Amino acid sequence: MQKKRIACLFMLVFLLTLLVPTGLVLADDADIIVSPGDSIQHAIDEAEPGNTILIKSGEYIGGINIDKPLTLKGEDGAIIESEGQSYTIGVLEGNVTIDNLKITGAKDYEILIAGENADDYSETDRNKITVTNCSFESVSPTEVNAAIAFTGIFKYADIIVNNNKTNSYLSSVNFYLEDPEVYNSNIEIKNNIISNEEMDTEYISIYAFDLDFYFCENLNIEISNNQIIGGTKADNTYNRICAMYLNNTRNSKITITDNKLTNVATAVISADYSSESDLVIKGNNLSFSEGESSDESAFDLALYDGCSLLMEDNYIEQYDVGLLIYECSFGSSMTIRNNTIEGPNPILLRSIGDYNGPQMGYQALSDIDGTDTIKAELVFAGETDG
Repeated sequence: MQKKRIACLFMLVFLLTLLVPTGLVLADDADIIVSPGDSIQHAIDEAEPGNTILIKSGEYIGGINIDKPLTLKGEDGAIIESEGQSYTIGVLEGNVTIDNLKITGAKDYEILIAGENADDYSETDRNKITVTNCSFESVSPTEVNAAIAFTGIFKYADIIVNNNKTNSYLSSVNFYLEDPEVYNSNIEIKNNIISNEEMDTEYISIYAFDLDFYFCENLNIEISNNQIIGGTKADNTYNRICAMYLNNTRNSKITITDNKLTNVATAVISADYSSESDLVIKGNNLSFSEGESSDESAFDLALYDGCSLLMEDNYIEQYDVGLLIYECSFGSSMTIRNNTIEGPNPILLRSIGDYNGPQMGYQALSDIDGTDTIKAELVFAGETDG
């Protein structure tokens, strides 16, 4: 009886090995392991929804597509390199995690995430997209559009982009490609290190986090504890760098906290068509290397149709303008307190009223009368010039 049991056990083990794709093995901490020489795409094709694929240290060919929910996780030293394809990793399905990989070589986008089957998700069945602990290295500075790009329609999504490093991309996180729409979603961008020191940006613009939505509504966006590093005036690197660009954020809350920006021309541009949204800018540090400065505004904001701004505890130095409010509609509010702004124009306000005016030219906020509809508490922790 004991010999029969042992024979059956060996037969079971043998049958299980037949189910494992050739070149792939199973492990305790992963469903499939890919080793150098194996095909990541083959592993994805053979995986079941929800599987974890562990990629061993080594170099692998990119241009792969993820078309089912799964986790793609690398050992330290795992590199996926595109061979001139438009993207290195394409994500065509929801509930995908990409973790601890070096990703490089794409012509356009290192990771391209497409919003597919948006109507399949709900408040109780959400779409989670996670990119964490990855490093991205552009092979063609000033030419590769984005490290991580989103396109299509996203509903009830939880998008997490944390603890990544990018070097020399026109955008590190991009929501501009082909008019993406995002609804009822959370976007978390934390603890990333963005470097553009090797780029000559005299004739191009760089937006580290480009949240230029075609349309969005009911979003919770949190951008915190990121480091964004530009170059110097000598190499033109910081001249056209904007750390964060926001557009078309309706009925949303945007929190920008505790980011450190060095040699960056503009920290935040909040552009047209954003309404009924709350913007919190708190605890950020904006500075330049010795002898460097910016002729731009550190924060260049528009407050339309019931928007609110809380700006406090920020440190801003060597900008021509600390805070520029170029539009502020009736019904909007702003509270500005406990900021240290060192520069010739701490706060300038262009217009108060309806969408287009009245236009007043750029004036220091303290010089403008009739601001009773605007709540502006101005308390500075450091010296200012106005």
